Amino acid sequence: MSTAITIRQIHNFTQDDLDTVVRLYSSAFAETPLHNISTNGHPELLSKAEAHGALIGGEVYVAEIDGKVVGAASWFPPGKGLFDSDEQRARAAGPFMASLEPEVQKWWMEYFLPTYGAEAERIFTPGYKLASYHLQTIGVSPDYQGKGIAKKLIEHVRSKAHPAGVPLCLEAITKLNSDIYTKVGFKLLGEVTLKGPDVVGKNFEFYLMSWEPKAN
Repeated sequence: MSTAITIRQIHNFTQDDLDTVVRLYSSAFAETPLHNISTNGHPELLSKAEAHGALIGGEVYVAEIDGKVVGAASWFPPGKGLFDSDEQRARAAGPFMASLEPEVQKWWMEYFLPTYGAEAERIFTPGYKLASYHLQTIGVSPDYQGKGIAKKLIEHVRSKAHPAGVPLCLEAITKLNSDIYTKVGFKLLGEVTLKGPDVVGKNFEFYLMSWEPKAN
């Protein structure tokens, strides 16, 4: 018998909601290059900032099995993005930056944000990301991976975005994830290699992907 997976959106989030999503993202991304390199070994800091920002300014959906949250996805609908509002910057981005070492803060502000922003506009094409449903973060508890939970979280939003003519887009942070998204329905548009902070001395990749609605 297959296990029933329930998807629900978090509205008017509580501290418990934030803590639950942060724990899930922290466990899912504990070993990923992006989260480790961009924080100099403190991946939980980025997981918290992404979760908090999306709960404030985006849409966060959780997957539950028997009432237990086993997966979550943070989306930004058209016209919105991570850290693009005063509230997000005050409550999520600001504390995140303050928690980083000074040279890592400088790397974020002077290299990563402007460089990646320009590359995203080039590969997605200008304005595409902002006009799409952007999947900022998706994570499944390690004990529940491989059960179709991420696919169901994506399909939940695709089912309302595509009928409205709105594409989906994302940045996969590993080649494995890129291959998984391709099997779901996304198309790889391009790859970007970014250098990490000098204190870390490592690079990481982004795989920029989109999923266009079918033409009528």
